[in-house]
Amino acid sequence: MSNDQITALTMPKWGMSMVTGKVVDWLAEEGAMLSTGDELAEVETDKIVNVVEVQGDGILRRRVAKQGDELPIGALLGVIAPAEAQDNEIDAFIEKFQENFVPEEVEDAQVKEALSIDVDGRRLVYQKAGAEDSELPPVLFIHGFGGDSSSWMFNVADLAANHLVYTLDLPGHGASSKKLGPDPFETLVSSVYGFINQLELGKTHLIGHSLGAAVSMAVAVKNPELLSSLTIVDAAGLSDALAGGDYIQEFINAERRKDMKPALQKLFANPSLVTREMINETLKYKRLEGVSDVLTALARAVFPDGKQIHVFRDQLADLPMPITAIWGADDQLTDPVDAQSMPDNVRVHIIDKAGHMPHMEAASQFNKIAGAFLESLA
Repeated sequence: MSNDQITALTMPKWGMSMVTGKVVDWLAEEGAMLSTGDELAEVETDKIVNVVEVQGDGILRRRVAKQGDELPIGALLGVIAPAEAQDNEIDAFIEKFQENFVPEEVEDAQVKEALSIDVDGRRLVYQKAGAEDSELPPVLFIHGFGGDSSSWMFNVADLAANHLVYTLDLPGHGASSKKLGPDPFETLVSSVYGFINQLELGKTHLIGHSLGAAVSMAVAVKNPELLSSLTIVDAAGLSDALAGGDYIQEFINAERRKDMKPALQKLFANPSLVTREMINETLKYKRLEGVSDVLTALARAVFPDGKQIHVFRDQLADLPMPITAIWGADDQLTDPVDAQSMPDNVRVHIIDKAGHMPHMEAASQFNKIAGAFLESLA
């Protein structure tokens, strides 16, 4: 039998900084018939536990990696092949793969080092990935409250296949300046359109999550000429109510692991996806100088008393660019019901078994929806 009919299932690369992944659990048994998109195994990264999906069709003939193995990107997890493939052929394929496997360099050639520009006297840190010569509009991801550009780690690679993709740390977040103006929300909004203008991105596909979705809607309302499309994900800014208003203060107040863990678990339909590393990285960010003041100022300005000040639902109907909304059906922080009462010009997608972070918790589904939306506009 030709080796072309034997397929290696390998450790995927999720995000710009991922180097290894730890096999948490196998979700498919040897002998199972698998098809593209089926769940193969749970893998823990430095941010979250995610599911590896099968690429190809066939029978799972070998589970090569063992539970608990920490493996580099591209390492062999298992092998699928037709029933007629002989065991000795499978063994020979695995042996040859392992002999020839060389872990990839830590730095992906398609991913640039973190870059920065100055917008309105603030240093904004960003990263970009994808083809520099793409003729399609670029994509700009905007994270939510207390997040940073790494929250898009599972989404960049898929969209970067066709677009130049930017991920931005908003002021007060990530590695960007921890300085806000007298109107914290307007600082975020002006930083986004200032970023687009200063880098001369031209018409841009803007994708915003949670507070970042509210920021993105504000940019669309104030500067519609800058956008090719708008994608809002579990969006804040659609009503004055905030379903998970207590989360904001819990996040701000959390100083120890035992307090941060339950707060972060509210972001996911499956709370077990929150890793120790995610908790530690979040606490590390919160302990940076100026972060506490930034988060408190933002919360007071945008979410006072569990309400939302900036509401954009009624203005969406008048926007000229294509708009889509993506929601996790089990979101505890923003109400998925909001998605059901969108203006007619907004395409709505609900992802089952996902919470407030569907782009992380159900990355494959999210990427298919977002990618198909952008492809429909090409």
